[in-house]
Amino acid sequence: MPTALKRNLKHKNNKFSKLKWVGISAFTLVLLTLVLAIYLNLHWKKVLSLRIKEAITISTDSLYHVNFKNIQINILTGNVIIKGISFFPDINIYKQLKIKNIAPSHLYSIQVAELNLRKVHPLKIYFNRHLKIQSIIIDKPIIQVWFSNNITKGPLIDRQSTYQRLSKYLKSIAVSEVLFKEVDFKYIDRSSKKNATSGLKNLSIKISDLLIDSLSQKDTSRFFHTKDIFVELKNYELTTNDNLYKLYIKKFTASTANGYARIQGLNLEPQYPEMIFSQKFKVQKNRYSISSSEILLNKINYKLLTRERKLNASHLLINNAKLNVFLNRSFPALELDRANNYPQVILKKIKLPISIDSVTIKNGDIAYSEYNPLSQQKGTVTFKNTNGRLLNLTNEPSGLLKNQYCTADFSSLLMNQGRINARVIFNLSDKESSFSYVGNLGLMNALKLNPVMKPLTLVAIKSGTITKVNFIGRGNIHQNRGNIEFLYKGLNIALLKKDTSRLKLKKQSLSSIMANAIIVKNDNPLIGKTVRKASFNIKRPTNASFFNLMWKGIFSGIMETIGFGEIIQKEMNIRIKQLKIEKSERIIRREGRKLKRYNRRAKKNTINN
Repeated sequence: MPTALKRNLKHKNNKFSKLKWVGISAFTLVLLTLVLAIYLNLHWKKVLSLRIKEAITISTDSLYHVNFKNIQINILTGNVIIKGISFFPDINIYKQLKIKNIAPSHLYSIQVAELNLRKVHPLKIYFNRHLKIQSIIIDKPIIQVWFSNNITKGPLIDRQSTYQRLSKYLKSIAVSEVLFKEVDFKYIDRSSKKNATSGLKNLSIKISDLLIDSLSQKDTSRFFHTKDIFVELKNYELTTNDNLYKLYIKKFTASTANGYARIQGLNLEPQYPEMIFSQKFKVQKNRYSISSSEILLNKINYKLLTRERKLNASHLLINNAKLNVFLNRSFPALELDRANNYPQVILKKIKLPISIDSVTIKNGDIAYSEYNPLSQQKGTVTFKNTNGRLLNLTNEPSGLLKNQYCTADFSSLLMNQGRINARVIFNLSDKESSFSYVGNLGLMNALKLNPVMKPLTLVAIKSGTITKVNFIGRGNIHQNRGNIEFLYKGLNIALLKKDTSRLKLKKQSLSSIMANAIIVKNDNPLIGKTVRKASFNIKRPTNASFFNLMWKGIFSGIMETIGFGEIIQKEMNIRIKQLKIEKSERIIRREGRKLKRYNRRAKKNTINN
């Protein structure tokens, strides 16, 4: 065999031999890696299971425990899957904490079908005692939270921080992101007698930068060791227990880092039309329709909210709100003192301590409607393009000691024409719910008031211009008294009555003539006269609300100014009755005379025949 051929064969055999040993080495390495991975997986399964359970128990001072059905570890990718998780409190430990007056206000219970941990870095845990996880994904968890009004009454006990309890096993825990998807959340308030329960479904929670180490425990910018907890809820629907209303929220978001909570697309809609809704009750009952494009609460103190259950925020914004209220007066009035509907009383009745520096209302629309059984028609008063600002909205005792007054400034278009401005000052501490107010109304065509005047007062304005209205007053749960200047020109009215044949209102000619010719003063001021002013003092009927009392006071002052006050109305009604009697007597006498003439002609014709 030639020497060259021998060299080529030897070279090929050496090359094949090297490739063979490389392949065998690679296979062996892969096999060893797999064996090592299997061993480590089995080893870490036990270690990690034990460490997780110990970490939860120690970090919560034995108040909470965790169990799970199975844990799967991939040592190569650093991914962990835990199935059948139950996180629950130890009730006996909780009772012991209550006896010591150090029990937390909230208890938590969590059930998770599957939890995914990505890039756990187990070697760092084993050698450096640093637990670092890129992300934790929790799909469809069931979370229950119980609130009890636990307030520490005794001396504070020095309790270890979460890091101090964990430091025996871990130097740090760092998780870049925790995602809760499609959360089924339930909140039970044990501080109320009925254990009030509220719940949310399809909730998403994102926790960013969870860090527990020697420094983070002193970082005041962190909330429960996190940089941010972001909550999102979409397309939430709820039907009230009485099936009268449906609540819909397009989107709700909240962030602890940015300190806000926002509701977008809020709608509270009645399930029945106005008249059918009122027929669901045996007494008068308001029907509400509420919507808002945005409600934003800023600079919320979430630490205070979770620790002491107090809502402290700097500003509440209500954008593009619409409020429609309807009341059917054909039913008996509810035998209930509606002083409970005063703003101060409502604020006091809220169990959650609230302190909000300011509230802004932008581009709101308000409509109040009543059905009057006398006219069998609905009257509506509207306030369009309403803007307002409230300062010092609080029911917190410490806040009320500093400032017991809430000031509300509003501007609106009455019946979409006359600009009305008002300031109301509420005494939030007064047992009688006292308040004071001042305001004015600008130039307005008086005929614009007919949609509310005609059905509700049976008075129609035929012509007139309102030049200006100034009003000032004060009141409480018992009365409303004040003064009013009502300036107008060319006022002419018509008194109405029900036309039963056509289900319409028609003019009472005699009454209208008397009112305009004898009683109503067509201008204020009259030529060569000073401005007429009126005062009012209205005692509140028990079934009258705050806004009803305000309206009655101002309306009575207006009617007094035009010469159509309560006393004049009574006198006019007596005079109208007298005129009607006199008219009837004239008709009877006229018919008598006609009868006598007829009889005389008949007698004369008989004689002639």
